[in-house]
This record gives sequence, structure tokens and C-alpha cells, in this order.
Amino acid sequence: MHAVDSRYAWWRLAASATLSAFGSVGMWGVVVIFPNLQAEFAATRADVSLSYTTTMLGFGAGSILLGRMIDTKGAFVTMLVSTVMIASGYALAALAPTLWLFATIQGVLIGVGSAAAFIPLVADTSHWFAKRRALAMGICASGNYLGGALWPKLTQLLAHQYDWRTTYFVVAAICLVGMLPAPARRWLVTGGGSHSARRAAMAARASAVRVYGSTGGSDEPIQLGTKPALLRFVEALGAIERAALDLRSIDGDPPSGILRAATRPLGRHRRGAARA
Repeated sequence: MHAVDSRYAWWRLAASATLSAFGSVGMWGVVVIFPNLQAEFAATRADVSLSYTTTMLGFGAGSILLGRMIDTKGAFVTMLVSTVMIASGYALAALAPTLWLFATIQGVLIGVGSAAAFIPLVADTSHWFAKRRALAMGICASGNYLGGALWPKLTQLLAHQYDWRTTYFVVAAICLVGMLPAPARRWLVTGGGSHSARRAAMAARASAVRVYGSTGGSDEPIQLGTKPALLRFVEALGAIERAALDLRSIDGDPPSGILRAATRPLGRHRRGAARA
């Protein structure tokens, strides 16, 4: 069983960032071969741009569907599905005889599969860190942008050296070899225990809300976030409304009346704390 902020969490973050870099090819690769698609299918730039539109639509839908899967089945099973979808999508797209079929494969397989490598992975990473959660989520998200810097150049080089169909076959092989080992090895070794480990990590994260130490040097635990921000906002609106109503019965300068009315809840809170 692994805890939050453990060495396992950092190794998991490294694997997530790597998977994110590989999986981002679905977002950044297809635009590079637009001239090749135009030449082969005798289409306009608007026609071939449909393939990117379907990719983004699939990406949006996949973020929801695979996000739900990563919550229920765990990251490793989800990334196995994502890897198979991306690799098979590129292999099938390389065989597409028409532009419409190519665009459909881009959206249904490549777009949906690539979605798991971004938002769902970042959300899953947040469950494994308490002290450095923002840093960990930033590192995980940076994998997608690293892929955005590398995949277009690699796709361009392959398309220039060969053709776009061969390029897609090579990308399918790279994604299969690069993405499959991490989730497959972990899933086969643990028999799915990673999901229970994530559940335990989430429970540990919930208990980590109690932080020891205060500004006064006390060792008493401090409960963080006891009042939601929305509740504080509603209370502030109520104070302003009471101040406006009290203007009718307040003598003197209206701004001072508003100030006194708005600070009444704070005064009551202080008096209650003093009596306690």
C-alpha cells in the first residue's frame, strides 16, 4: 500500500508525464500532414481540417468518458485502453481510403484515446500529492506540451522522408512500444491492485487536511477549509443587504452605517470567541 507524497507517488508522476507526452500525438500530429492529405484526396484545406475538428470533438468527449473510467477503474486500466485506441487508430487511419473515413477514425479512436493522456491523468495525479500537489499537476500537464514540441517535428521529418501513411504506421508503433509497457506491467503484476492503492491514497489525503503547528507555535491541529468559499460569499452578500436595509434607521453618515452593519457578524463572532 502506497501513501501520498511517497516515492511511489513521484515514480507514478514520472510515468504519467511520459504517458502524457506520448499520448499527446493525437492533438499535435495530424495538422502537419494536411498538405499530404490535400494532395492525395484532392481536397481543400477546409476539407482536410475536418479531421482536426473531429479529433478535438473526440478529445472533449474522451476527457469525460475516460475521466469517469479513471475514477472507477484506475489509471492503469484507462491508459491500457488509451494506448490501444491510439495505436489502432493510427494504424487504421493509415489504411483509410477516403477523407471522411480518415476524419472519423481521427475523432473516434485517436481523439478519444488521446484525451486520457491529459486531463484524466492530471486529475489522477492530484490524488497522490498533498504538500506539492500543484507542482505535481504542473509536471504531469507539461508532458502534453512537451509532446506538442516534439511530435510535429517528428511527424514532419517522417512525412518528408516517406509518406503520410507510412508516418502513421510508425507513429502507431512508437505509441504502442512507448506507452504500453508502463500500464501493462503494473496491471499484470498487481492484478489491478493499483486502484485499491489509489483509494487508500485518497483516504490518506483526506486525513492530511489536519496540519499541525500554528502562528503561535502551538502543536494543536489546525482544521483547514472548515467553511466553504461559497458560504463565506453568501454571508458577505447578506451583510451588505442588511447594511442597505439599516440605512433607513441609521442616523448620520450612510457609509459609516454600512460599515457598522456589515461588521456586525464579525463582532458577534469575536464576542463569542471571547466568552469561549
